[in-house]
Amino acid sequence: MITQNTISSTSWNNSRNQLQAISGRYQNRLAANNPDLQVTVQTSTGSYTTPAMVSKVAGPSASIKIEDNLSGKIISSIQSVGKSGPTQAEIARQATVLGVLQGLIPLWDNPWLQSIWLTSEECLVPTISHISPNYPLNLSQTKAVNHMLSISSHDRISLIQGPPGTGKTSVIAAYVLNSIQAGRKGIWLVAQSNVAVKNIAEKLVKVGFTNWKLIVSADFHFGWHEHLYHEIARNIIRSDQFPKGNALFEKLKGCQVMLCTLSMLSNKRAQILGFFRAVPLINLVIDEASQIEVGNYVSVFSNHNTIQKVCFIGDDKQLPPHGSEEIQVLESIFEMDHLHSSALFLDTQYRMPPQIGDFISKRVYNGQLFSNPEHPITSTINSIHLVDITDGSETASNTSYIVSIIS
Repeated sequence: MITQNTISSTSWNNSRNQLQAISGRYQNRLAANNPDLQVTVQTSTGSYTTPAMVSKVAGPSASIKIEDNLSGKIISSIQSVGKSGPTQAEIARQATVLGVLQGLIPLWDNPWLQSIWLTSEECLVPTISHISPNYPLNLSQTKAVNHMLSISSHDRISLIQGPPGTGKTSVIAAYVLNSIQAGRKGIWLVAQSNVAVKNIAEKLVKVGFTNWKLIVSADFHFGWHEHLYHEIARNIIRSDQFPKGNALFEKLKGCQVMLCTLSMLSNKRAQILGFFRAVPLINLVIDEASQIEVGNYVSVFSNHNTIQKVCFIGDDKQLPPHGSEEIQVLESIFEMDHLHSSALFLDTQYRMPPQIGDFISKRVYNGQLFSNPEHPITSTINSIHLVDITDGSETASNTSYIVSIIS
C-alpha cells in the first residue's frame, strides 16, 4: 500500500541531519505511526528515491530521519509505504482477543457480546428508569428516543437507522436531555470520527445542555483542527493535557455526559488515569455505527462491566465499516440480522429538496424515506444542475481541492 503524502513545505536541518516536512492535508498527513517512507529527491542530473522514517510529529510538522544529506536539494514527493500502525481501538481489540485465546477472558459469558452475536433472549442486563421525551421531534424520532430510554430487557440494545438529514444528532440530544431529567448518569456519547463527536457536542450546546466534557486526541486537534472547537473549547480535554489524580476528579466533578471517539474510549491512559471511575460508563450511545466493524466493540464490552444500555445509531446505506476497501467482508452492527430486523427507522429527511429526497428514497430506501414538506426549495424550483468536469483541472486549496473548468 502506497500513500502519496501532501506536503506544503520541506526544509533540511543540518544540525540534526533531519528533514523537516509540513503536511498539507490531515487525511494523508505524516504521522508518528507512519510506515516506512520513500522520499523522492530532485537533482540537476535527475531524481532518485531514498528510504526514510518519521521520528517526531507535532501537528502538521514532522521530523524525518534520513541517511542522505539533502541540504540544498529539492524534495519532489514523499510517500508512505505499507499500512499505518493500529489505532487505540485496534490495539485494545487485539489485547482482548489474545486474552480470550489464553483463557484469561471468558468472552462468551459477556451478555453484550451474546446480544450482538446470538439470538437468545436469556441474557439479562440491569435496567434503568424511563421517561417520555419532551423535546420537539417527529413521530419516528420520538419512537427512537423512547426505545433508547426503554427499561425492557428486550431493549438492552437499541439500533436506530437514520438516513442523511433525518436528525440523528437531534435524537441523541433528546435522549441526553431526557436521561438527565430522569436522573441518569454515566452517559458516554461515542462516534467513529472526531468530527461526528464534535457535531454532537455542538447540538448539546444548541439545546442548552453544557454539563459535558469532550476528550479529543492531540493528534487531531493540535495544529490541524483547533478552529473546529472554538465554540466548545471550554469543555475540551485534550489527550496530551489529561489531568491526573485529584485534578482529574475535580475537573469531572458533577459531569454527567462524556464524548469521545471509539478509539479514545479504548485509550489505556484514559482508563489508568481514572476517567471511568470519575464518570462510569453506564449508558453508551454509538453514532456512525455503520462505519465501525462490529469486532471493535469486543474490548469495550469486555473491559467495562458497568454498562447497562447501548444505543447504536447509523445508516448501513451510507459509508461501510472503515477498512472494508481492503477487507470486503467486514460487518457493522447493521449486518447482525436478528438486531437489524428490529431496528427503528428515522423516516423523514430535512436536508435535501423533496425532488432529490424522493429519488434517494425510491432508489436507496425502498420508498420509506419521506421529505420535509416545508422545505424552502419546492418542486417548482430546479434543484439539480449537472456540470461536466471532464476537462477540468484540480488544484489544492488549504486542506481541500478546487476543480477549475475552462468554459
